[in-house]
Amino acid sequence: MAHSVLDLLDLLDLLDLLARLALASTCAIVMVLLVRRPLRAFGGAAGAYLCWLAVPAALLAAALPVPTAAPVTVLALAPSLKASLLVASVAPAAIEWLTWLDWLARLWAGGALATGVLFVLGQRAFVRSLGGLTERDGIFHAASARHGPVLLGLFRPRVVVPADFTARYSLDEQALIIAHERQHAARRDPAANALLVVLQSAFWFNPLMHVAASRFRFDQELACDSAVMARHGAARQAYAAAMLKTQAAGALALATCHWQSSHPLKERIMQLKKSTSTPRRHATGLIVALLACASMLGTVSARAGGETYDIAVKFADGPGTTSAKVRVKAGEEFALRSDQPGPVWSGVFTVTPAAGDAVMVKMKVTPESGIVASPMLLLKLGRPGAVREGDAAKPTFQIGLTVTRA
Repeated sequence: MAHSVLDLLDLLDLLDLLARLALASTCAIVMVLLVRRPLRAFGGAAGAYLCWLAVPAALLAAALPVPTAAPVTVLALAPSLKASLLVASVAPAAIEWLTWLDWLARLWAGGALATGVLFVLGQRAFVRSLGGLTERDGIFHAASARHGPVLLGLFRPRVVVPADFTARYSLDEQALIIAHERQHAARRDPAANALLVVLQSAFWFNPLMHVAASRFRFDQELACDSAVMARHGAARQAYAAAMLKTQAAGALALATCHWQSSHPLKERIMQLKKSTSTPRRHATGLIVALLACASMLGTVSARAGGETYDIAVKFADGPGTTSAKVRVKAGEEFALRSDQPGPVWSGVFTVTPAAGDAVMVKMKVTPESGIVASPMLLLKLGRPGAVREGDAAKPTFQIGLTVTRA
């Protein structure tokens, strides 16, 4: 399977990003799963729902680029002993190793696509099961009584009720159900659910993501119940009665908010009896903000605290050769610039762990010609390696590297 060097660099970047995002989201999900019940008991259902913000906060921190170190400029200082001729290009072992990564990337992409298609098909099947929709006073009545009430749609959400809505529910119950669905719309819950589907598709291989999805939707319903009860506290009995009258199966839908699906009904009804004081709600908001900040800072700190390497750099071969030493963390970009006699260039380098006792050095180098080169080098720790670009007699770029653990 043939690949250009640039393709392989892009592949490594993709898999590295995916691994970072998966690890960061998993740690954030574990944290939320541990605190959501105590937080709900202390500050109410809204706080438990908001604490899920820690997951996108961790994903954002994992996706942000790490700061680039200042360039290390090495000038011609003194002649050094003549070294062996620099070796060019990428070792065949690196290509073989990266071919496996290519198949791994294809497997992830296929799984993500299949999961996304499954959700889309589920959404379409759910919409078809409703039958035709008839609007009455801003409420859409389905031709079928199988599903609903539900908030349907992402950009222009609509409250959809079953065909027997007026016969099944009393007037008070109807008003509460509509208030519940409109509360979902006011908080943009369909968009949150659509984002959740994107995350489930991207991280289809992580079972914890799918567990978190069901807990997230449950906390979403409890938070919505709590918001409605804050305005209609005297109607708890009618609200519970409406829940008991609703039978709806959970659907694989992209942007829907069900009045009642597979959520534990008993727990939802019991939650209606609970109220939370204003000081506790404010304290819960502060706790949620701290959790989101801790999630971001923890992710950034974890990225900054990885493996550290010492890199011995040899810039040229023959008289005027200079060398330098750089200490960097795994995945951290560092810049080098050669202003000595011979090839003049500047570049950004990244060292990441590879299989076994090896590292992958990725480079983006700009010589005097301005044509960017992207060579890479698979090195055993402690063993020298080198790259040369251009004509052997007059290279546009050449460098020797020896990487050891700090």
